[in-house]
Amino acid sequence: MTPVARSNKPPIRIKRGEEMSKTNFRADIVPILFLTVVVCVSVIALAYVDSITYEKIETAKLEAFKEKLSVHFSDMTDFTSNDANDCYVVFTDNNTIGYAVKAVGSGYGGTIEMLVALEPTNQYRDQKYYHKKNPRLKV
Repeated sequence: MTPVARSNKPPIRIKRGEEMSKTNFRADIVPILFLTVVVCVSVIALAYVDSITYEKIETAKLEAFKEKLSVHFSDMTDFTSNDANDCYVVFTDNNTIGYAVKAVGSGYGGTIEMLVALEPTNQYRDQKYYHKKNPRLKV
């Protein structure tokens, strides 16, 4: 038999149930409290920024959609929407000049939107595809 190498350190003796239940407050609890405070402050800051920018973002989306509609209806002055099925009624001086229907699907690079314009007689007028380009692809 080969002899087993022993270290010069004395063996650690732990009394049963006494030393194992004690925690070091600084080492165990303070990092958890610090991270909890950081997360709470971050959530409050994000909620505040969202409340400030929400209206501006919605206004910008509405203006962008008005631009899309004006491509199909150049004499458009206003429109109303039915958000349940993405149908839009387009007006010029309170006269209906057409309808627009938005269809959304998923493509390889993200969502693809199609806007179909219809005459007041429900005949096809025009269509256009819109998609968000993937910024990682240099096309």
